[in-house]
Amino acid sequence: MVTQSDNCAKCDTRVVHIPAQDHVLGSMRPILPYAASFPREVSDRSPQYSESDGRPATQPLGYIPQVPHTFAYWESVNPIINEHGVGFGESTIDRMQLSSFQPNTTNFFYTHEAMKVALERCKTARCAVRTMGDLLDR
Repeated sequence: MVTQSDNCAKCDTRVVHIPAQDHVLGSMRPILPYAASFPREVSDRSPQYSESDGRPATQPLGYIPQVPHTFAYWESVNPIINEHGVGFGESTIDRMQLSSFQPNTTNFFYTHEAMKVALERCKTARCAVRTMGDLLDR
């Protein structure tokens, strides 16, 4: 059993299935900005994300090289678990609180997007930690 709690009256709490996919060699994976309110994103990653109420597609912050095959996973406000049983528990801290620890920083990866990449690419927790660390270091 996997659970998640978000103290957010306007959060998009839909549970969304992201299917496994094969990708063309040389393709790039978009890195999306964090959003919790509806819709979390507007994209073609899942049929549920095409429900946009007329909103435009979510604009990526940038791109990283895509892998040939990505695994299926489930997500809500944060990624939950993939088809291989790799899952996350997450504790949220307000970005305003973070700014007091890291003033004047700009992050390319927010926790939820790093977790998504790990679930797409990893069959083990060890791989997930290594993948997120490598991406964040770069």
